[in-house]
Amino acid sequence: MSTDFTVSNQLVRFANELDFAERDALKFSISVAAVKELENDFAISEDLEKRARFSKFLHYLLLIQPFRARVPEYGLAYLGRPPFMTQALLKALQNEAVNLRPQARVNFEQYIVTVDTPNDASLCEQLANSEEMHNLMSLYAGPCTPSFISSYIYYEHAGQRSSPHVDNAFTSLTAMIGIRHEYPGAIEQSSASVVYWPNKPPLEYRLRPGEIAIFFGVCAVHGRYPVQNGETVHSLLLSFQPKM
Repeated sequence: MSTDFTVSNQLVRFANELDFAERDALKFSISVAAVKELENDFAISEDLEKRARFSKFLHYLLLIQPFRARVPEYGLAYLGRPPFMTQALLKALQNEAVNLRPQARVNFEQYIVTVDTPNDASLCEQLANSEEMHNLMSLYAGPCTPSFISSYIYYEHAGQRSSPHVDNAFTSLTAMIGIRHEYPGAIEQSSASVVYWPNKPPLEYRLRPGEIAIFFGVCAVHGRYPVQNGETVHSLLLSFQPKM
């Protein structure tokens, strides 16, 4: 029996005995160890030992989650534009993002505003609680419940980014909606989201306005490459938790 197999089984048994907060703390510790194996913040090392350690840590992040059997490769359950995301809805979300921008605060290397209004008066909260969004999440990610955390994210200055990380347990499952992406030059040179997966090259993707990525961010290291001069990215994050 291989050492890796033994460690993995022991880790699963240990994680199964942990409560919600303890498992999240374990996940955070593993994610920190994983990110330390990257070069220049985002690049997988050419050093074979560092690459192997990085892949093991990514594997462990998945193993400790009780819903691991539901998580697809790269943690990406859906990427597309559902029928309910009409041009009218997209335009309204774009306007809401702009209107809320003055309330955004610096969060690491991005701007963020978490929306919490009386009676869920905002459009983004109504979307998070809508039957259409719930059906989309359930269809592609399995049974889940809203975390009632809706946030607009803004990248507007050169160098702003999201360093590789994992999400917390309250935002285990995220619907990331592309709201705005303006960039000079070719799209291939613009900022992209990046996700890491065991024994796989990084996956990069860019959301067009109106597109949605449903993502198990609690068990997959992910981030966003730095935006360039003249580039603007606005996203909406709607958070959920898998039901067990």
